[in-house]
Amino acid sequence: MRIFPYKFDSSLNASFRTQRFCDAPDLDPSVRGKVGFIPACRRWYRSAIDAVRNASSASASTGSSVDGIGPWVVVSPYVDATTGKVIISASQAFLDARGAVAGVAALDANMDLFLATFSQSSKILENGYLLVMDTTGNLIVYDQAQAQSKNISIYSSITNILSTDFPGDAPSAAAFLALAQQSATAGTSTTFLRGGRLWRLAATGVPDTSYLVVALVPISDLRALSDSMRAKTATFGAAATGVTAVLLVVAAFVANRVSTWIAERVLKPVKNLTEFVERVTSGNLDQEPINYGPVNTEIDAIGKNFRELLVAMRFGNTAYYAGDLNKALDSYLAAERVMTEFNSERGKGVCWNNLGNVYSQMGRFDLALNHYNKAIDSAERLLAAEQDLTKRNDLHSTLAERLMNKGVLFKVTNKPPEQSVALFERAIELHRHNDSVDGIAQVSGNLGQLYLERKTLPKAEECIKNAYTEIKDRQRPVALQYAAMNM
Repeated sequence: MRIFPYKFDSSLNASFRTQRFCDAPDLDPSVRGKVGFIPACRRWYRSAIDAVRNASSASASTGSSVDGIGPWVVVSPYVDATTGKVIISASQAFLDARGAVAGVAALDANMDLFLATFSQSSKILENGYLLVMDTTGNLIVYDQAQAQSKNISIYSSITNILSTDFPGDAPSAAAFLALAQQSATAGTSTTFLRGGRLWRLAATGVPDTSYLVVALVPISDLRALSDSMRAKTATFGAAATGVTAVLLVVAAFVANRVSTWIAERVLKPVKNLTEFVERVTSGNLDQEPINYGPVNTEIDAIGKNFRELLVAMRFGNTAYYAGDLNKALDSYLAAERVMTEFNSERGKGVCWNNLGNVYSQMGRFDLALNHYNKAIDSAERLLAAEQDLTKRNDLHSTLAERLMNKGVLFKVTNKPPEQSVALFERAIELHRHNDSVDGIAQVSGNLGQLYLERKTLPKAEECIKNAYTEIKDRQRPVALQYAAMNM
């Protein structure tokens, strides 16, 4: 599963830093030609964005509106940046209140399990076979009985019908694609010539996609069977006609069964998951994803990923808690388990800091201190390992916030004041290093309150006045409001 925007950790694959993923000619000029992994360059993202634009144009012409979620799009095969293998994806964009794209979610499908089921029913007579392709001829599954089975997921480049069935003959490949489209639309079969050999073709569409399931059988196979039947019966004309008709019906039936299999085993669960996401985007975070039971490895993994996505959405949505500390605690603990499973140091640190806040509000101060310490240690480890200046500045702010939280905890639990003072002063220096006047104002307010509570009025006055002097000419209304309130 893919979600964008997200914080992409390029250390997971060092080659991402130097590879070029943004060379497609149809990309926006702002990203075209850039080095490194940019999700907005990938087909799963771009297809979802294009679908939103098309839906917006249609709604503008009809006077209707586009809801907070874009159309679900099944993407043509492409090469995955992580594995280098060809996959297919289904993706969907989510919109904010203004109708702008807030992010994109995508589900990747590996076709290994499908190929196994497909191969069991793909052979037709001696030389006939089935294939699944998109409307441009890019193969989804190709399993010719007389050749080596081909599953596109094991290849590092996209395979087209041109290279498998029409090598070096682009006009014939184009004619074949047109015949397949006509067969699927009209529900009929047709005959075509390939390599000096006549073939019979029947095709059907896969619901909710641009994919076609195509059944191919050489006329020679039909004639051979007809000849065999003629040797055993005196009614050759009726038998040959009947056999040919039956074979075409069987070919269409097999193609339809494969189409139905895809719809029931892949598309139906995905559509149900789409409806689940639509309910989530409308604000219903109390629900759980539908439990389908064991469907297959791919769909089971998708369901698990959506449950983790729901955890993430609850984690970042304060309205979900509505002041319920137990609800917040359960959500943060669930998020901590997900971050631990993926070994995300940043994610674990955020969870620990939030758990410290919840435990502090609950009055469970020992647990709060333990989680604040873990959050601070995590930020310091990340800071020690980070070389990028912008990311280091972000980590300075993160560490300063967690030091302030620990200082406030010491203040409310009546720890020796010098412990809180040391934490607040270090937090102020980190904010000053980043030139964060908002952070300076907030921490200075806590430090000034500590001095006032301890009846150290000269130090309180000095702290609050210094913060106000430092901030007043910086054109930062929020920081100035903090400083003025402290005065």
